[in-house]
Amino acid sequence: MSHKRKEIHIAIVLDGLLEKDIVLGTALMDMYVRCGELWMAQKVFDELQLRNVVTWTALIAGYCEYWHFDDALNYFQWMECEGVCPNMVTYAHVLQACGSIGAAEKGEEIYFRIVKEGLLKKSSMVRNLVVNMYAKCGALTKAQEVFDELYIKDVVSWTTLITGYSQIRKHGIAFHLFNKMRSMGIAPNPVTFLVILNACSCSWLVNQGETYYESMRASYGITPA
Repeated sequence: MSHKRKEIHIAIVLDGLLEKDIVLGTALMDMYVRCGELWMAQKVFDELQLRNVVTWTALIAGYCEYWHFDDALNYFQWMECEGVCPNMVTYAHVLQACGSIGAAEKGEEIYFRIVKEGLLKKSSMVRNLVVNMYAKCGALTKAQEVFDELYIKDVVSWTTLITGYSQIRKHGIAFHLFNKMRSMGIAPNPVTFLVILNACSCSWLVNQGETYYESMRASYGITPA
């Protein structure tokens, strides 16, 4: 399979398509990222004569996918120095990178830009990523503030906030949020239950954990793996 990818790449280069077709170049980068060859995606990127926001975002996304979050942020900065404006997808990956390495200051800067550009109201994914970024950075007060301002709070939003409080061992708040979520008719998913059962374990709440475990199967039809 690796040989076939190389053949395709060589054919594109020999036909001179890489120099003038951004879409094809981005597709080639994406192919390498999906196959775990990030260094080849980088090579394709370096060979491109023209780059747009989609091209830059594909590279940033590739570095995020393989947990090279510092590199992702460096390329985001480079992209802006080149005068390329990020889009909503770019911001989503940058927020992921900020949350993963605890870059709260950079994440907050991105958040303010998203608000200024009016993107926060347009995408539930971006809203959840802002909550996730603050929660992972340990800034639970700010995560809570953004969460409270959400027009739509889905299971991902709730689970993200519950996870944040659980990670800093504020299990009482995590349990309160979990119960409030259910009382509002939002069904927990397997990730929610994993977080809440872990919180029960850390708090030595065996009986409460067993109750949640039983409700997972009986009330929500989730079978433990």
